[in-house]
Amino acid sequence: MNGHERGSRLTRGRGWTLGVAWVVAGGFATQSAAAAQDLCLAANGRVWYQSGTATCVASGAGSIAIAKGSGSSATATGGENNIATASGQNSTATVVQGDDNIATASGDHSRATAGFGDGNVATSGGTDSTTQAAGGNNNTATATAADGVAIATDGNKNTATASGQNSTATAVQGDDNTAKAIGDHSRATAGFGNGNRATSRGTNSTTQAAGGNNNTAVANTPSCVAIAGPGPGDTQTC
Repeated sequence: MNGHERGSRLTRGRGWTLGVAWVVAGGFATQSAAAAQDLCLAANGRVWYQSGTATCVASGAGSIAIAKGSGSSATATGGENNIATASGQNSTATVVQGDDNIATASGDHSRATAGFGDGNVATSGGTDSTTQAAGGNNNTATATAADGVAIATDGNKNTATASGQNSTATAVQGDDNTAKAIGDHSRATAGFGNGNRATSRGTNSTTQAAGGNNNTAVANTPSCVAIAGPGPGDTQTC
């Protein structure tokens, strides 16, 4: 991350510190009491506000943890400029061990984990969704639908996107791998090499691009299976 981006993160962290202090001073007076029942705000090693069943902890310069919702939990520790936000009921956002990581859990009962590296981003927007971006740098995991699972780990610049209901996208064990599970109940796996691409568009479809470099698997029709690799450069479509 360049100096300008890092400076922006630090500025954001200081801004949140001031904002949290404003909350403690009574800034939530304009909101209903119910809205603030389950809320926790932490920044730079201090819990600035906590009420109800929401919990949070943040340590490290510029790190922020925000939990809003019944049973929500946000943790940003083990590095600098990390941001954890849990806004769904019983949601959990966790950032550990690294810098400039972001975990966001906005779906009810969702879980988002980022860390063990730098610049990782995990976003769980669907109900009961799970994301993990870790074990390297600049990995991105996104689950936008209910029961979606997206895992981008053990490498750098891996991207996993689960946008179908009950879909699973996995990009692991290598660099620059991309897995997209778009269809409902679909599965997409890319990894065990570099530059592999797996895209499952059909309902109940399955793709795997693995075992070498630059393999591509695409499933466009329902219930079909496309397996590419070992490569390099194998392409399979169904």
